[in-house]
Amino acid sequence: MKKSSFWAAAVIVAFAVALAIAFNVFLILLQINENVWPVKDTAQIAIPASAEQIGYQEAQIDSDSLLSYDAVLYYDEAAETYYLEVKVRWKKEFSSPWNVENTAEENYEDYLAISWGGGALQGKYSAQGTYWNDKPVQISRYYSAANCGVIFQFYEKSGFLGKELREATFRVALEKPEQKEGLETNIRVAYCHTYGGRADIDFYGIDESSAPGMYWTASGVAQRYELAFAGIEY
Repeated sequence: MKKSSFWAAAVIVAFAVALAIAFNVFLILLQINENVWPVKDTAQIAIPASAEQIGYQEAQIDSDSLLSYDAVLYYDEAAETYYLEVKVRWKKEFSSPWNVENTAEENYEDYLAISWGGGALQGKYSAQGTYWNDKPVQISRYYSAANCGVIFQFYEKSGFLGKELREATFRVALEKPEQKEGLETNIRVAYCHTYGGRADIDFYGIDESSAPGMYWTASGVAQRYELAFAGIEY
């Protein structure tokens, strides 16, 4: 190969790499959302030792995906409070640009939504997480209402050439009202993995007897995985 051909090829490769890096930076800046609220209280809600586990659900996700998440439901009879703990994990593996459907990617935020029905159970929440490089996950509150649910948003990867989400823990405490209605409702949990574009999420059916549903509109592609618990008394 002639020297001129070698240097021409080298310049083309260097330009392609620089262009790819610039494009990723552009996408990250493009996704900045000013209308979010950081979860300021970093102290996790404590689940008391007196709380009894009454439910467990694990998301059914395609075996090709590196995502896993599950939820555990507890009930503390003395405090008349339900506790829900959701854990989300991404395996530590390189995210290729052509396989972001199944791997973590850094350009578009993922969402974790938790909702409950009846309009009488008052909820408090907390969220914490770390990436595989031990950096903390910046988790924001996309939407919340004390009597029906909360939606969190976060990046499942720490940035370009960064690391995947090792584990994030989300907790919600639901306290029964003083005046019991003798009714039952349910809890819904949904994880939305976005890639190729951001998503907008909201609840529908608020203040009804069952937990509000979630509807999602995505400019790119998104996958949604749901869990549910029934028999929540209030």
